[in-house]
Amino acid sequence: MNVLKVLLVQLLRLLVWLWCRKRTKQQSGTMNLIGVAHDAFNSRDYGLATELYKKCVSELDGVADAAATRLDLQFGYADSMANSGRLRDAVAVYARIYKRGCVPDRLRHLATALIGALHADGPPPAPFDPLACVACGSVPRQPVSWNCGHCVCLKCDQKHSRDAHCPRCGKSKGRSRREVNVLINTLVQKFWPKHLEAAALRDEGNSLFKGGCLKEALEKYNASDKLVKDYPLTLANRSHVLLSLNRAQVALADAETVIKIWPHWPKGYFRKSLALSSLGRHDDSLIALACCIALERNPHPLRHDMCLALHHVLLPTLRAKSANFWIKRRKRASSDCEDSGDEDLHQHQQRARARQITVQGLMDRMLKAAEQLQKNTKSDKRSIDFLSKETTSPAEVVDFECVLCSRTLWRPVTTHCGHTYCWTCLDRCIDYNHPCPLCMSPLTEGVAGSERSVLDFVEKALSLLLPEEHRQRQQQEQEQSAEPQRRIPVFVCTTGFPGTPCPLFIYEPRYRLMIRRAIQNESRQFGMAAYLETEGRYADFGTLLEIRDALSFNTGCSIVTCVGISRFKVLSRGEKDGYNLAQVELLKDEPIPDERLEVVTALHNEVRTRAHTWLSFLSEKCRSEIEQTFGCMPEIEDDWFALPDGPQWTWWLMAILPLGSKLKVGILGTTSLEKRLRAINKTLEHLTSRNII
Repeated sequence: MNVLKVLLVQLLRLLVWLWCRKRTKQQSGTMNLIGVAHDAFNSRDYGLATELYKKCVSELDGVADAAATRLDLQFGYADSMANSGRLRDAVAVYARIYKRGCVPDRLRHLATALIGALHADGPPPAPFDPLACVACGSVPRQPVSWNCGHCVCLKCDQKHSRDAHCPRCGKSKGRSRREVNVLINTLVQKFWPKHLEAAALRDEGNSLFKGGCLKEALEKYNASDKLVKDYPLTLANRSHVLLSLNRAQVALADAETVIKIWPHWPKGYFRKSLALSSLGRHDDSLIALACCIALERNPHPLRHDMCLALHHVLLPTLRAKSANFWIKRRKRASSDCEDSGDEDLHQHQQRARARQITVQGLMDRMLKAAEQLQKNTKSDKRSIDFLSKETTSPAEVVDFECVLCSRTLWRPVTTHCGHTYCWTCLDRCIDYNHPCPLCMSPLTEGVAGSERSVLDFVEKALSLLLPEEHRQRQQQEQEQSAEPQRRIPVFVCTTGFPGTPCPLFIYEPRYRLMIRRAIQNESRQFGMAAYLETEGRYADFGTLLEIRDALSFNTGCSIVTCVGISRFKVLSRGEKDGYNLAQVELLKDEPIPDERLEVVTALHNEVRTRAHTWLSFLSEKCRSEIEQTFGCMPEIEDDWFALPDGPQWTWWLMAILPLGSKLKVGILGTTSLEKRLRAINKTLEHLTSRNII
């Protein structure tokens, strides 16, 4: 009997040992799997991490001493789903964790994923007030102009000095040193003096708020609101200070007014979110914050606020508090009813919880609200003409007059010294190296055409405040620039040839203007003809050039890369703003008769062979310079005899042959390919026989 007991005890010990060994191996395998899951998460393979964390959680279920590890795995599981885009499933897991009373700071991955989902397509282009500061949305105070054409308050410019690009258009802001724009500053002081005073009071309120003087700050905001009623910037700041004074309901009212006036401004939704959270309405607070993120250009600084909002929504005790708000509100609304006092608070709580949306449903509501807001913003083509409708003085034409041309400003631009002129008027000043007419500062700094844009504020103010005068000025410019199609500007320099590159350095003021106008023209073309000293004028034949590239300098000079397009004959001559105009007839070769085609072909081959022979005698340095300037000798086209200007290689050769200007013009004006080939052949014979290289 004793032996049997001993055997049973030993058998029991063996079974316990085998079970422990199996459990140890199982836990060891699970720990290895956990390590693989962590590695997958860190390498951003969130799909694999989700599956591994899920398996680890299921294997550790029921293990009493693995509660902490299991909690960490559940968060890893939820974080992986959030990062892989499975937001609804992730929120359900987070909610289960929070029901157990676990409230660690582990919501950053969910917050980041939600922000990414809300901001997937970027913020839609929202309507804006064209006359407001692009940084703060207020009337521009001490306005300065950026190179992109937008203007900001001087303080906003200093505040955003580290930002290289405009927040509205994304273009470069340009130079760091700026002067106050004199014209815009004068217009603002004339049209919006109350707004300037209200903005000053708002600034005082901001300073008092930063110093902790909340009641005094509120007084300043109230005074600002009396001057300019319901201005969104004032209301948003007042909502902030009211919330700090524990007056959340009034703060919410101000935030909702802001949203009503500017429905596409993210700050209004942010103020609303904070007020709702303070009132215990955490579900609505989360939705308002989501709307803010959907409209915000840079939503990532809001991640901490999103974490807090999610924490309030997920924590069971806070969600119950959010439900109680609606219960109490309903009780107050029904206090006049005879049977309202008979209902028990517990029954109200039960009904409220029954009606309460699940956390997953709340996520759906949040994403849907943000998506709808983005759609409304994209489809809203209105501009916020808040300032243009509240001018205190009528606009006059003299307010927008250019001091150089004494006409209404056209395509207004500003100088680094802060003065405003028509674009073309400023160009003419630069052409002649004149200083600024108003302050005599040099105009060579930062005023090149590539470094400036039309002043958006002045252009919009003109079109909104003086629409008829703006339309008339536009019509004047269109009529002035409407030249007959065959009248082309002529650059008197040398002889160009069809298809041949022609680099030019433009330095004379009249030709600077001519090149600018040619570039602005869709065709980007102008004529070039040689000056004939014997005749005292430019030649009767020239080449139409097309501008391929232009490099402008601050001095107004430019290097222009052109190529010949076709030949022309001058029919009549004229002049405009100092440079020549000509009515021309485009030339093309006469068709080669069938009976002469064989003769012309033989001549063509002979001349090309002779050209190669002459080129072979040139030094290597000379050939290298020719290729750098004009490229290599073109190949023969299949239909060279039918081209309007004949074979391209003949013009390439004409460009490098040492011929007199008059002879080049004569060959250029020849419309017979056979005659042109004979002239070139004779020239090559002469050069070869006299060893002219």
